[in-house]
Amino acid sequence: MALSVEDAERCIAPRDPTTQEFLMQQTMLRIKDPKTSLDFYSRVLGMRLLKKLDFEAGKFSLFFMGYEDENEIPKDEKERGEWALSRKATIELTHNWGTEKDESFKYHNGNTEPRGFGNCHEPLLCLFWRLFSRGLSTGSVRVTVCFAVTNTMHSLSLLQDEVPFQ
Repeated sequence: MALSVEDAERCIAPRDPTTQEFLMQQTMLRIKDPKTSLDFYSRVLGMRLLKKLDFEAGKFSLFFMGYEDENEIPKDEKERGEWALSRKATIELTHNWGTEKDESFKYHNGNTEPRGFGNCHEPLLCLFWRLFSRGLSTGSVRVTVCFAVTNTMHSLSLLQDEVPFQ
């Protein structure tokens, strides 16, 4: 049985004042090949690269992606790093060097046991069109939820506000 809205609201504790400045800054996804992942998240989902960090000792890189105006991204690298880590709801793509060359290498993608997927709240009709329906030309489409699989085989549920498709 689903939890009612009222029951869910009763479970929510008053906000502790010490958490007032907290924010959900990022969700981390491990990626096998940064070239294909960066292309997907920028070209298909419209995200921008906010900051890239390389960790030579650990042989991995982090790519922080998000929906920010490219003109607002600081040019100074130190300032850019602080800025990127202050943005809300970004994706941190983590690449362990060399995995892109190993054909047998795979990360758990949420589609096998144990199952799980993430949500990406976007104006869905634009994404729906970009991902699935380049053939649609007229009419009005109303979609509440659409499930997509990224190039890295992570499942996303794309949620929308109801907007007519043009």
